[in-house]
Amino acid sequence: MLFPEKAFVYPDGQDVEGEVNIMYREMHDFVDFFLSGIPMTYDSLNTTYDFESAGMIEVYAEKEGKRINIRPGKSISLELVSVVNVPDLVVPPSFNIYKLNESERAWEYQAPDDLQYLESVPMDIPEDHIAFEAQNDYTQKIQQIQKTKEVLLEDLTQSTPLPKEPIRPKAQAKDRPSFSLSFPQSFKNRQPELYAEYKNAVWQFHSSESRGGEILRAESWKDMELIPLTAQDFELKLVGQNNNTASVLITSILIGPEYDRAIVNYERKHEAYKSAMETWESTMATQRQAIEKKAQDDIAKAEEQFQATLQTLAQDNPIAMKGLMPRKRVISSFTADEFGVWNCDRPVLPKRVQFKANFKLPNGRNLQNVTAYLATRGENTIHQFLMDKSTPMHINLNQEHLIWVVLENQKIAILRPKDLKAINEDSKKQNFEMQIIESASIEAQSLRSILKFS
Repeated sequence: MLFPEKAFVYPDGQDVEGEVNIMYREMHDFVDFFLSGIPMTYDSLNTTYDFESAGMIEVYAEKEGKRINIRPGKSISLELVSVVNVPDLVVPPSFNIYKLNESERAWEYQAPDDLQYLESVPMDIPEDHIAFEAQNDYTQKIQQIQKTKEVLLEDLTQSTPLPKEPIRPKAQAKDRPSFSLSFPQSFKNRQPELYAEYKNAVWQFHSSESRGGEILRAESWKDMELIPLTAQDFELKLVGQNNNTASVLITSILIGPEYDRAIVNYERKHEAYKSAMETWESTMATQRQAIEKKAQDDIAKAEEQFQATLQTLAQDNPIAMKGLMPRKRVISSFTADEFGVWNCDRPVLPKRVQFKANFKLPNGRNLQNVTAYLATRGENTIHQFLMDKSTPMHINLNQEHLIWVVLENQKIAILRPKDLKAINEDSKKQNFEMQIIESASIEAQSLRSILKFS
């Protein structure tokens, strides 16, 4: 999410100053849609369509606990990464952007979606399926390509270190006194390199040190240790006559002509550093792009081989491959001029067989006037309907469906694909017994373990 400057106003139009809290959530599959309670149908020209989603996002902002708005004339840029089904790999589906009118509980068309199709992602297929091995090989190739890319990028960073930036000399701060240190012989023996470099240095207390003078004057310290914190800042550890200790933060400085000479030298080195950085950045960018392009080319080649294998399997085994839905990762890019729920979707006109159904629980109780939910394998949407006596059903029996309801005690009753496939297609009235899931809870992790097609 990218927000422009001065993006927020209060509901009365007044400017919002300072930090704000941004709240958002993403919704990607039928479990998310079910938990959100957001409608997944779209009405246009007296026709009701199902929505197949490439992801939804809800975003809003608060200042000190109060909702705020996007300033009129401003908009935020959003990118949403999701996964979509791609029935036709040659001509992938197109999607649109919709915003939820929350008062009407209806979707409003906004614009075509700028959808970028990326690599394939694993399909939901069992291990004994004829396409499982091909998909597993493809997945391993992609993982190896990504791993190789990461190793090469890390090696590039390690083998091409950043130019070292020179440190600007520090002048004496006028609001703090300067002093020199008298190093004891024990320090000279223990830290000879530091002693050689700083034996003639001039020091000041660090800007954050408030008790430095008080501590130094407290007694005659018998020993000391310099601990470098930065190139110019140190912790000075002092040891007293009774082995008591204290610490102060100090900074090495330059004064007078010595500072002037150091500044001239620093500016010369800094110009050389800027030139070295430009060369480094150009070299790194070129080599990174080469590594990224090699990875992209390798992924494209693996993708091409995978799709060719799927096509061959489909030609040789059309029945086994029927209904198998390729999936791709996508990036949806759009702008939003209001807070709320935004959806990347495409309306799909249902093509279904019609019959009437009666649903009951294992104890014989008929389910009537109960809100039910239907999800179809290969369609990233959810259909909500009223389960009643002689419920009108419109489903494609060549697809796999899940139907479930939430009972009064918050348990889940579910009808799985095998139960629907067992019906008599010639009968206009069907009876179904739903399975009660005793351990279910109405939260994402539990539902994903329960609402499975197999």
